[in-house]
Amino acid sequence: MLLASLAINVVLFLAYKYCYPLPDFCSDAEGYIHVAVQDIKIYYRPFGYPRFLQLVHTFATSHFWLTAIQYFLAVSASLSCFLTVDYLYGFRRRQIRLLSWVLLSVNPALLVMSNIMLSDVLFVSLSLFWFCSCLFILKRKKWWALFAQLLLLYCCFAVRYNALYYPVVAVSVFVMMRRVMLPYRLVGIAASLFVIYASAHAIVRQTQKATGTPVFSGFSGWQLANNALYIYKDIDRSTLQFDEPEMVLLDSFVRTYMDSIPLAAQQTIAARKPGSVFLWEKKSPLKQFVFYETRLVRGNYYHTWYHVATLYQAYGAQIIRQNPGSYISHYMLPNLWLYFVPDPEMLDHYMTDTGKVKGKVTAETIKWLDIKEQNVTTHVAGLQQTIMAGYPAAHGLYLVFCCIIPIVYLVKSRRREGGFRKEALAPVLLWMLFLSADILFNTASSNVTLRYVMPLFIAGFSLPLYFLDQALPERNGGKVAV
Repeated sequence: MLLASLAINVVLFLAYKYCYPLPDFCSDAEGYIHVAVQDIKIYYRPFGYPRFLQLVHTFATSHFWLTAIQYFLAVSASLSCFLTVDYLYGFRRRQIRLLSWVLLSVNPALLVMSNIMLSDVLFVSLSLFWFCSCLFILKRKKWWALFAQLLLLYCCFAVRYNALYYPVVAVSVFVMMRRVMLPYRLVGIAASLFVIYASAHAIVRQTQKATGTPVFSGFSGWQLANNALYIYKDIDRSTLQFDEPEMVLLDSFVRTYMDSIPLAAQQTIAARKPGSVFLWEKKSPLKQFVFYETRLVRGNYYHTWYHVATLYQAYGAQIIRQNPGSYISHYMLPNLWLYFVPDPEMLDHYMTDTGKVKGKVTAETIKWLDIKEQNVTTHVAGLQQTIMAGYPAAHGLYLVFCCIIPIVYLVKSRRREGGFRKEALAPVLLWMLFLSADILFNTASSNVTLRYVMPLFIAGFSLPLYFLDQALPERNGGKVAV
């Protein structure tokens, strides 16, 4: 099966690269490459992906090999989920085992994600490997699995801060374990928490050294303020009382912006699904305030961006804390719908069909990725959009299945065994915790897009299909056993 997977994916990758010879670029992609080229230690985004780019660049400078490494790493992680579940638990039915193998071997979305110079596909790969390590800890209780989990946890966190909730899942795995040495459990719990704490503390110190502001993630403060502004129209402004002069000034920027735009535009913002309009639009109050602070107070945009992040964090938190009902109803619930039917965002369209490479990509990127092509070309127009068209709906439908089938499996297991067995309950608890934590974190923190939910979506083709395999009635001599 492994050789078949390799052959299939080699053909798929080469066919896709024929259609899209160049990687897909965006401003964030070129930002990552700039950090890698200049070896910048502190950046708006986590440092893990630029370090990965540097590592790959030491032995492969071509953009073709970079996308190939990204793709086959993701395929390997995906197949690891199948192999891990089949090895540790074992599929009974050949048809379901084959279905899991096919779904985890052939995933066209990985072709699209691997061809974009963003951290998402690397985060997917590391997250799936991390999920497999958790399954090994739960089932086999080996020291090598514990240390692998810690290493992968660190790598996930270094690439995307979405891994902030991963220690909660990891700690729960160690708590659920029975008949295991106490030192193993204590080391697992303490080390999982320490990895994230130590990493975050180191980032805070580096950020303070570089910018003068002790902050873990400047982007999280901007994001929280952005989220709060999506409910600003629906709250009673008279209840907002700010003590700090800087926060009062920021709120005046916000009020001026909200009062100056036409009513129709206000309604559009209020009706718009959760997004990031206040992060990127130059006329937004968050952008205008940082421009004001840079021009009149600090003079350095980079340092100012980090300084106001702490202010934005406190500002957004106060608005949400004083108006939790509005935040839940006007931000989290619409975002929950987006979790089930996520926006493909940049995944459903290529950067362009025609044009000069030098007009689309910076000279620094062209040199780093050894781009020799003069023009951006596609041999099959619209292929990327066709590939991704069905993913949002498929994600929603399959997510419902992933929520229901573990419960069905437990009910069936209880009927057969006369009670809940530890062996049946533990993987269900792990899966439901992973699922619920991912939903809660994503819906509460930022607008959900398809690339953010891809790790859980892919993992769902492994363990939930095992639950289905076990929930179906056994057949003995062609008869269903009761």
